[in-house]
Amino acid sequence: GERWTHIAGELRQLALTLAGRPRPVGIPYPGMRSFDVRESQYFAGRESEADDLAQRLSGRQQFVMLFGDSGSGKSSLAKAG
Repeated sequence: GERWTHIAGELRQLALTLAGRPRPVGIPYPGMRSFDVRESQYFAGRESEADDLAQRLSGRQQFVMLFGDSGSGKSSLAKAG
């Protein structure tokens, strides 16, 4: 009911506030945004997918479509992979 709506609003505001703040030093997770090329050393666990993309794009293939659920890492893979 009304209590959960209030809590959801508070959490949404907290997420927006934290997304705009710089990360504390030593914490490589970018929070609500995707990894970018400057953080590629922290992007781990998708090496085979990144290698596959690089191979495809270094050859004759000029276009690769990435699709998946929201938050599954598509943008991070494209930018930091």
